Amino acid sequence: LMTLEKSLLDQTLNGISKVLIDLLSLVNPLSFNRASRIRIYADHIVDQLNLESAWSIRLAAKLSQLGCIQLPGEIIKKVYTADELSEEESDLFENQPLQRQQFLGHIPKLENVALIIGKQFINFSDYPVRAQSTESINEVELGGQILKIANGITKFESQKLNNEEIIQKLRVLSHEYNPKLVEKIT
Repeated sequence: LMTLEKSLLDQTLNGISKVLIDLLSLVNPLSFNRASRIRIYADHIVDQLNLESAWSIRLAAKLSQLGCIQLPGEIIKKVYTADELSEEESDLFENQPLQRQQFLGHIPKLENVALIIGKQFINFSDYPVRAQSTESINEVELGGQILKIANGITKFESQKLNNEEIIQKLRVLSHEYNPKLVEKIT
C-alpha cells in the first residue's frame, strides 16, 4: 500500500509539473526556451556534483521561468536579448521567482522546489557563510546557487559570449556565483 501511494504521489507530481511546463511553452515560448537551457546547465552541475537525490533542483530548473508568464512580452524580450532594463523592469523580472515560490509552495512536496526558485537570483555573497561550502550546504541553498549559475550562463549567452568568456565572467563575478560550483562546469 505504501509503494502504491508513493507511486501515485510521484505520478501526480510529474503530471502537475508537466502541465505547468506545457503552460509555459504555450503562453511564453521564449521563457520556455530559456528554462530548457537553464535545465541543461543545472543538470550538468548536478551531475558533476554526483548528487544522489536532486529531483527538486532539476524540477526547479524546469520551472524556473514560470513566473515570466505574467510579465509583459517586451520585458521578456529585453531580458533574453540582453537589452538594458529600466529599474522598474528589472525589479519586475527579478521578483517573479518570489511570486512563483508562493504559488508552488502551496503544492504538497514541491515546497523545496518553490524555495529553490525563490533563491535563483540571490548573489553568492548574500548567503550565510555555512552555505558557501558545497559540502555543508542544504539542498535549497545549493539549488538556488546552481540556478543562479545556470541563469548567468544563459544571460551571458544572450550577450553573444563564447564558452571561455562565459566561464571567465562567472569566475570574475565570484561575489555573484559560487566559485566552487563554477569550477564544476569547466
